Amino acid sequence: MKRVLRNYLANFSLRSPLVTIVTLSLAAPVFAQQGNSPWENTVNVLMTAFASTILGAERKLFFFAMCLGAATFNLLGTLLGGLLMFLLLYFVARWATQTDPQILRFLLSAARLRSEYDPMKFAPIVVRKERDA
Repeated sequence: MKRVLRNYLANFSLRSPLVTIVTLSLAAPVFAQQGNSPWENTVNVLMTAFASTILGAERKLFFFAMCLGAATFNLLGTLLGGLLMFLLLYFVARWATQTDPQILRFLLSAARLRSEYDPMKFAPIVVRKERDA
């Protein structure tokens, strides 16, 4: 360990810090032209990445397909079964994303909403006609 540290310190020169200072001074005007700080740019890039799709499928649906594919692989013990399950769910996720990107949000919120009319719970109303006296 001491030999490595001694060799590093023996070969150390001012060239490395000088290159760093010159690089940072040249990069400052680039950041100034963008109007945003590097942190704001990073946040914008990350927000775009998290809101985008993965290989054409919505992120949640893609990860759902991946998890079920992995679960099928673990339960059945066959790589082919896991891959087939993943591919089937992946193509369903792509279709759902291309058809309507908000379909997942709609389906998840539909379970919480009260149904207005359910034909299976139809209760007929009895109407009686009375004669005039």
